[in-house]
Formats: sequence, structure tokens, C-alpha cells
Amino acid sequence: MTVNSDLFTNVEITIRCRELPGKIKTDPIVMVYVKGEESAKWNEVGRTEVVRGSFDPDFVRKIVLEFRFEVQTRLRFAVFDCDAKATLLTDRHFLGNVEANLGEIVSNKQLIRKIAGGPAKNSGYIILSAEEGSTCRDEITFEFSGQGLDRKDIFGTSDPFLTLFKVNKNNTRSEVLRTEVIRNNLNPVWQPITIPTRQLCNGDYDRPIVITCHDWNKSGREDLIGETVITINSLRGGPKHERLCWPLVHPKKARRKSYQHSGILFLNSVKLDKVATFLEYVQGGTEFCCCIAIDFTASNGAPSVPGTLHYCTTEKMSQYAVALQAVGEIIADYDSDNMFPAFGFGAHIPAINAVSHNFPLNGVPENPYCRGIAGVMKAYHHSLRSVNLHGPTNFAPIINKVANIARQNDDGSQYYILLILTDGIICDMPATKAAIIN
Repeated sequence: MTVNSDLFTNVEITIRCRELPGKIKTDPIVMVYVKGEESAKWNEVGRTEVVRGSFDPDFVRKIVLEFRFEVQTRLRFAVFDCDAKATLLTDRHFLGNVEANLGEIVSNKQLIRKIAGGPAKNSGYIILSAEEGSTCRDEITFEFSGQGLDRKDIFGTSDPFLTLFKVNKNNTRSEVLRTEVIRNNLNPVWQPITIPTRQLCNGDYDRPIVITCHDWNKSGREDLIGETVITINSLRGGPKHERLCWPLVHPKKARRKSYQHSGILFLNSVKLDKVATFLEYVQGGTEFCCCIAIDFTASNGAPSVPGTLHYCTTEKMSQYAVALQAVGEIIADYDSDNMFPAFGFGAHIPAINAVSHNFPLNGVPENPYCRGIAGVMKAYHHSLRSVNLHGPTNFAPIINKVANIARQNDDGSQYYILLILTDGIICDMPATKAAIIN
């Protein structure tokens, strides 16, 4: 029997930990590794976010993996306590790890394993569950507000925030997102939230979504105000026709006969959008235009010196040319007219006796387009012979240049890509950030 290697599905792994070790508090993160098929090397495939101050974290970030029935995929989940200022793996304190096959996780509603290998005698547990990823690409944007929330602070009001949970098939909850905390307010209005529906309910619009409202405390202890259950289909009827609302109920208080609710959750606005895929844009007639910018700063080394990045011979391309050809040939398949605006930056131009950060490689300012990647390559080599490498490495001028080209087509029919080939550290970072934002 021949097995089709293309038969696979994406699965989302949800990770939770319980009873992690620690004296005061733990800031856990889980690193996920997969064992190579042909070697014993472990390769990182994902990591969760850091959950601050929790011995029982429910991680929001999912680990997405390819599941192939015929392939045994061995996974390692390494748990670390991450310092607040940690930047390197060495700054994280190893708590222990768990190994499991992806097939085990998929075939169990939830796989519970003891964490082992760490310095503590009892390192707690890890809880793993898997769900097939949805192909739904819709996004939902909604805005919630609350009215008449319970007071939770002894000498004040409440500092409320919302948490949205996806209800799994085994009736467990997976945290999806949290809103911002609104301080000292019993009638809060939270910022609008935009989230893919596959993340919120796996594309099933009748799937329950639990919304909890908690009071934030500086100590890390969160007091439940109340909760409610909604579905996306229940949201789609409002608020154009009516302002939808739900009572926030505290499960323990609900046992009292006189208890009604702990506040009201209102839906102020909702919008459901379909997000087109890259392929849908291509097949829908969107034209792609790739603009290319090459670094001509002195940090690349003199082009005449072997081993430098611009050095080339009749038999060997420069490293810039290799990169340009490798990336350019892929992009060329999606460029509708095969004409590429190509620029250089960071060079001294003898003809004008000045440094330029957006000069055309073909030497024609009014028409910087080159035909095909071969044309860009020809113009690149021409510029190497006619300019002097200089500096600094400024990105903002070329970003603004290409943005101006893109603005000439404002009907949305063309999508512009800027490919920057560089070796150095950006010298105008504030201006570059501003150019990208603008």
C-alpha cells in the first residue's frame, strides 16, 4: 500500500501546567522541541508565552504542528522559570521536561504527565491536549462594556478585565485572550478586540465561548466577578438591531435565592470579516510589484577584495548576487509585468559628488525599472563599477521612496513588496520605524 505523504492535518497543542515548584512565585514558559527523523537532535518548533506569577499556568499561545498518521513525531516539552528581564535561555531556570509522541496527545482527550528531570523532587504536571486546526479565515472584531459590576476592593471599586475561553471538546477551557485592565471602574468600556475565529472557536460559530470578568490585584490574585457563555452566532444578531447583553454570574453566589447577578456585560459593536488568503489575492487579479534595494555601504568591504560580500569573478557570483537571484526568482513568479524598480543605498555617487540612499541601479532616476532579475543583476554590476561604497546604513530614504511609488496606485489593485539586501546595523532606526509606520 502506498501512503500519500501529502495527507496531513495541522493540529493545535494546548499546554497547561499544575503544581509547579517555587517558593514565592514562578514565571513559567514552555519550550517545545521535535526530535529529528534521521538524528537524535532536538529542534525547537515553538514556545508559549511567559505567564507571570503562576504555579498553575494556562498558556494562551498554541503550538501548531503537522500531524501525519504514518509518522511517529516525538516531542519534548521543557518547562522553565523565566526571569522578568530574561533575554537568553540561560536566564531561564530549568524546572523539568516531559516527552510524548504527537500521536499520544492526539488520541487522548488530555494527556497528563509528571514533569521530571528538574532540580525539585516534585516538579508538577503538564496537561496536553490537541485539536485539529480549522481552515476558517474569518476574523471577528467586537467591543464589550460592563455596567454595575460588583465591588471587589475593600477600600475602592474594582479593576475589571475580561478573559475569553474556548470550550474544548472534552469540556475543558483554553484561555484565548485577555483584555486590558480598567482601573477603579464599575462601568468599564474595553478596547475593541480583533481575533481569528479559528482561534476563538475553531471556526464553529455555535461553539460555546466563556467570558469571565475578574478584578485585578497587584498581588497577582484575581477575584472572579462573574461569567457568561456566548457563541459567535449569538453575537451576529447585534448590535445593529438591539444592544445585546448578558448577566455576569458568580457560580458560588448563584446558589443564594436572593442573588441575581454581579453586573451586566454589553456588546457595543461587532463585525465579522473574511480574511483573504495569499492565493485568493493572486487568483483574484491582484498584481504584485517587487522593489529591490541593495546595500552599498563600506561595511561590506571593498568589491575588489576576495571574501567581501560584493566580490565576484567571471566564475563566481558575489554573495549579494546569490541572495538576489535566490529570492528574486521566487518573487518573479508573482510579479505581473516582470519589471523591478531597483535601487542602491549608502554609496557615494561621483556624478553628483554626494552620498545617496536611494539611487537607481540602472542610472535612470525617472525610470528605475529593470526587466527581470537578469536586468536587476546587470544594473547591480554596473553600479558596482560606477559608485563608491560609503555609508551610513540608512533605510528610511529607500522605504519612503518605494512608499511614494506605491501611492501612485491607490485603487488596491497592486501590492508592493520591498526587498532590502543588507549586511549592517541600521543607523537611522527612529526614522526607519517612522517610515514603516507612515
